[in-house]
Amino acid sequence: MTETRLLNNLDDARDLRALEDMHMVRSSLGRISVPLFSERKFYVIRAVSSGLERYWIDGKPFAITPDRFLITPPRVGGRAEVDTHASGACIYVPETLVHQIYGEAISSDLAGGPSATPALGYSVLLPARSAAIGRYAQSLSASSDTLDKSILLQLVSFLHDTQQDLSKISASKPATRAALLLRVQTAHNFLQDNTDRSVTVEEVARACGISRYHLMRTYKEVFGVPPMRAHQNMRLDRAKEAILLGCPPAEMAAQLDFDNLANFSRAFLRRHGIRPTQLLN
Repeated sequence: MTETRLLNNLDDARDLRALEDMHMVRSSLGRISVPLFSERKFYVIRAVSSGLERYWIDGKPFAITPDRFLITPPRVGGRAEVDTHASGACIYVPETLVHQIYGEAISSDLAGGPSATPALGYSVLLPARSAAIGRYAQSLSASSDTLDKSILLQLVSFLHDTQQDLSKISASKPATRAALLLRVQTAHNFLQDNTDRSVTVEEVARACGISRYHLMRTYKEVFGVPPMRAHQNMRLDRAKEAILLGCPPAEMAAQLDFDNLANFSRAFLRRHGIRPTQLLN
């Protein structure tokens, strides 16, 4: 069963404590301070369509803007402080449902069975576009659509993938790993948005707000290749699509800032296992 409620004030927030099933709360708030319901056994997914919300969860601040989403696991406490008008949606998914779906959809293929359900243990803030569940929560926050149970599979997939990504990051503190994951996901999005030009490591580091050292190390830990190699791969993927549509390889090499066609051809072969001229045959 799913249910949608509207939260306009603190009294509405108190009334929502009685809900036990999966539900969504739409909110349109001015200045307000409300407790998060994380002492209950829910995963809480928050996205906003306008404004800015600040959360203090286990003493750590999070700022949610329309391009980000926040997932807080069960039994992680905190408060929400809204100091500008903010509108959005908050989705509550029972922990028992997550465990059930994980056991049916994923963990049957993994060692450990259903008991292997991942538990984040702390909140994670990420770019909304970096995960299907973030994009879905963002769309719900800006529309009148009702909550669909497909979000269960999206949440389970997100928890599985995010736990794997976090385990790759070498920082010792869980909160630091979560913060670095946000930064390198932001860097990854920046690289995807700029395949039409060359970028520098320093430019990417500025865009995601971390040092060059942490960017180089953490990006490779999460994505398997350094950021500049990842960007070149993205551009070579774009080049393949353009050549298939009729763009001459020499023109594509110039657009990608290669010194000559031979260097472009070698990089293309390394990425795609075929030379660009062979695509024309």
